[in-house]
Amino acid sequence: MKGLKSEIFRYLKTTVDNVLKPQKLITIRATGEALKRCSGDLPADALLSPVGAGGSLEIFGFSDTEPITWAKFLEKISNSNYRDSWREAITSVMMSSFPDHINVDNSQIIVSSDGSKAYRLILTTVTIYYNDIYDFNIYFVEALQRPDFGDAATTLLLKGLELVCRFRFMFLEDTSQFSSGVIRIKDTQKLPEIASSLLRELDLLNKDARDAKLDDPAKWRVYVSWDDLLQMSKEFRPLEQQIYEIVGRIVQSKRQPELLEPLQKELADVLDGLHKKIRPFNTKLVKQMTRKLEELVPSDDARFIGS
Repeated sequence: MKGLKSEIFRYLKTTVDNVLKPQKLITIRATGEALKRCSGDLPADALLSPVGAGGSLEIFGFSDTEPITWAKFLEKISNSNYRDSWREAITSVMMSSFPDHINVDNSQIIVSSDGSKAYRLILTTVTIYYNDIYDFNIYFVEALQRPDFGDAATTLLLKGLELVCRFRFMFLEDTSQFSSGVIRIKDTQKLPEIASSLLRELDLLNKDARDAKLDDPAKWRVYVSWDDLLQMSKEFRPLEQQIYEIVGRIVQSKRQPELLEPLQKELADVLDGLHKKIRPFNTKLVKQMTRKLEELVPSDDARFIGS
């Protein structure tokens, strides 16, 4: 008996006691045949299974710990502002590896349902079984949030200036891939890819504004008048909603080329209106904030340069 116990103990020492998965992980299972039929989308019966105790599905605003079908998942996120960007990111990462590609798209980033966190989607493993079952392991890795240093007022100013400039670079400069001119003449078949990128950048821009507490209009009052803020909000909010709505339709129509051309013109027209109506406010903000930045540097600091 003693010898048997020793053998059992010796065997158990070589077995796995526990496996920890500190990152949020979702395994998506579907058949290869179903993936082919869906032509770039996911099958309605594809199964999403959260792995471990990381609360992976909490990213999307619900606490399910049991597997959920893709159709049910889409139904549950249908009222979220991020539904189109979530759907496109997950689909893009998965389909970039199907059926046996090595160069996978691990560049996708999504924002959590409450807008507080950003996650990068990384496909680490695709397991293919002889019965045509595919298992895709996708990790959702939270993006690093750097700590702030120095005076709170200067930090807020620089973050605000960065957001204003990012918006300008995205929509108000002619060489941006999101400018109305570029959208209007772009190859229609590339429109869904641009739309997906635009969704991601808009989500991140709004998230960063919330993180910096710059979604509060009062924070911008330091740089422009209440009248300017009110007018800018009245002009921008409807245009932003139109962009989200049109881009969502483009993403969903990527397998229907005949729908893309009218959507291309519709998006270009809205972006053209955005350029004309918002550019004056953006320019004023850049100038006022730059002036504030200059005021932070005392003129006598120049004597230290070169010393």
